[in-house]
Amino acid sequence: MHRRLIHAHVSRVVEACRRIGITFPRSEIEAFHCEACHLAKSTEIISRDKPLPLTQIGEEIYVDVIEVKPLSRTKKRCVLHFLDRYSGYHWIVFLSSHDYGVVLDAVKHFEAKFTNLTGLTIKTWRTDNAPELKKVFRDPYFAHTWLDLTTAYTPSMNGSVERAGRTIVEAARTQLIESGLGEDLWDYSVDSTIQILNLLPSMSKGKLSPYEIMARELNLDVDQPDIAIPYAVAKSDETSSSDEADTTDKADKQIEITLMSLPPEDMDSSESQNSGITTHEDMYTDAQ
Repeated sequence: MHRRLIHAHVSRVVEACRRIGITFPRSEIEAFHCEACHLAKSTEIISRDKPLPLTQIGEEIYVDVIEVKPLSRTKKRCVLHFLDRYSGYHWIVFLSSHDYGVVLDAVKHFEAKFTNLTGLTIKTWRTDNAPELKKVFRDPYFAHTWLDLTTAYTPSMNGSVERAGRTIVEAARTQLIESGLGEDLWDYSVDSTIQILNLLPSMSKGKLSPYEIMARELNLDVDQPDIAIPYAVAKSDETSSSDEADTTDKADKQIEITLMSLPPEDMDSSESQNSGITTHEDMYTDAQ
């Protein structure tokens, strides 16, 4: 009867049948399922084929724009998030807007940093079909790379980076709430979140952290740093041994964990400077 009545909704079919004296058991009505209706009304085309296994870092980079509110104290509105699918390593760039020129410059800057860091070139960019990213990767500058587009604004088809983006925002917000800090400091919280994520072991990566995978694949003789204070770290004493300093410099040069900007001018940073505390940006500058 459902097929005869052009696959109308179950409630309408039941009412039409009731008027001509046809009734159905309640259990049959509740258990009714039409596969043709389910397929015809689907709004997504989902493939169950497993993606091809990757063989090296940079073979596929997920890209996504994460919008965060409110406007940060450093005048940032969103985050450009990069995720290497092979290692699970995260990078972020803070943006004042997601205009074409701003995003294009940020992606170019990231690609140059990635090549300098790893000695490898990015083969494939994977992103949704959102206009702000689609236009960027159509630029002739990226003609040497492959672009893999998914359906626009369909998070389930770009799952890894979408889930990671949600995790980053939620973790950053949690840190701010627990610390009693203002929401306009979200960019510093996001930065520390990224650093910790890169150090945490991943069950899908053989219980290795993204940091460890990067070090292994790039043949870097460095140990994974301890997970301690992610944002502010006490400067080492000048009397530390030269061997330890060389190891630290080598690690900071070869694996950059942060792209964080300096604290805003209106923050009271004098106390931090006097107590021997420095930001990761200062640490990276010193290492170079």
